[in-house]
Amino acid sequence: MVVIPHNSLNLPQNMKFDNVQWEDDPEGLQKWYDGTTGVPFIDAGMRQLNAEAYMHNRLRMNTSSYLRANLLIDYRKGERWFAEKLIDWDLSNNTQGWEPSYTVFNPVVQAEKCDPDGDYIRKWVPELKDVKGKAVFAPHTRLGKAEFEKLGYPRPHVDYTESAARAKARTDVASAKTPKKRHRLSEQARRAIKGADGLRRDVATFEANVVEMTGADGKGREWEGVARQRLKRVCEKLKGWEALSAREDEAIEEGKKIVEAKKVGKGEEDLCWCCGVM
Repeated sequence: MVVIPHNSLNLPQNMKFDNVQWEDDPEGLQKWYDGTTGVPFIDAGMRQLNAEAYMHNRLRMNTSSYLRANLLIDYRKGERWFAEKLIDWDLSNNTQGWEPSYTVFNPVVQAEKCDPDGDYIRKWVPELKDVKGKAVFAPHTRLGKAEFEKLGYPRPHVDYTESAARAKARTDVASAKTPKKRHRLSEQARRAIKGADGLRRDVATFEANVVEMTGADGKGREWEGVARQRLKRVCEKLKGWEALSAREDEAIEEGKKIVEAKKVGKGEEDLCWCCGVM
């Protein structure tokens, strides 16, 4: 948490994404939740998640890319959904994994590479179980209109090409508004050093996110407890952040050493250096 304190504050590491104009699209968000976006590979992944509390990492990357790029919905909404649904959820892995990137996955190309026979899609999207060949990857464009409508499967909520171009345009605008020093680490430290007001605002934002995520039914309480403990440790280390601002490289090396210590008895490929979690 010393190296990446913004995790507890629910802030993106790349400050460019502070300036992205996200879409207010509750219908699209609900379709993403339910696996009814009209994109078979995305819908299959989301339906498996809802049914089994799990999906392969390749699906996690594709579904997250679709939410934040094609739907252009704030990635933190997807982060919270994964936190609520995934059986192998981990705070550090989830927040870091959902960090926005420049990559926009093409779900049709990805499906053809990862599910070449379409068996995964046919299993989780039964509306398409009788679709033959490669039409299963994009039935809306690869089947005739009448044949597609008989399936009872929804049309794509957004056009892939148009939405990918929109995402690029929005991120380009956000980049132009962002200072050259885009990494949040030093900015986070400087803001904390200036006084408690900035930190109090961040804590207030964090508290609001906790309330929104946990909800009245109490879901996500495990996340809340872990996050509150980590936030407390961040606050306790506030006085030490002045030194951190002058030794970022050393702080990162310390983080790497922690991970090295955890690698004993575990394969290195299973560990993330920034958080040291499987």
